[in-house]
Amino acid sequence: MLRLLFAILFCVPLFCQAQSLTIKNGTTTKTFSPETYYEFYFGDINTQCCNTTVKGMITRVYSDSIQVRLNAINLYNKDLDFLTDLQVDMAENNLLYTLPKAELLDLTAYRNKKQHDNKSTFWGIGAALVLTGLVTLANSYDVGANDFREGVLVSGGAQFGLGLTLMLIHRKKNYSFRDEWHF
Repeated sequence: MLRLLFAILFCVPLFCQAQSLTIKNGTTTKTFSPETYYEFYFGDINTQCCNTTVKGMITRVYSDSIQVRLNAINLYNKDLDFLTDLQVDMAENNLLYTLPKAELLDLTAYRNKKQHDNKSTFWGIGAALVLTGLVTLANSYDVGANDFREGVLVSGGAQFGLGLTLMLIHRKKNYSFRDEWHF
């Protein structure tokens, strides 16, 4: 009776978690933890007309497919000029989606969903700073006095540099399955 209680309390929860994912590129191997939040981009390599972006966490890895607990899905068909973007909180409804490994084109992995959301926020702030820095640099030529022009140039350069730094820091590595990476 004590062994059964031990098995229920300690062993069963170990099997109730998400799976990790391992990908390879020649001799390089990358293993992602079970808490990783993924952004999968897949479609047909030959036609390039239709693609799907799936965001979520892996629940199960099969030999030919991956099952994902959906958070968002984006469907695009270039031939029909059709774009569907479902950004509702699908994880709350526990919706599962199985995608084929053979059609996977790109993979971006984040430590968790919060890191994915922060990346989007800082990327937008960095892009805005780059744009305003360029506008400030362009406006420096309209300043009449040369002593003010230097300050405007420094300000525009600082905005541009800070924005570019934010964008580069929050850039995530993209793993391409078109040529190099595989399961």
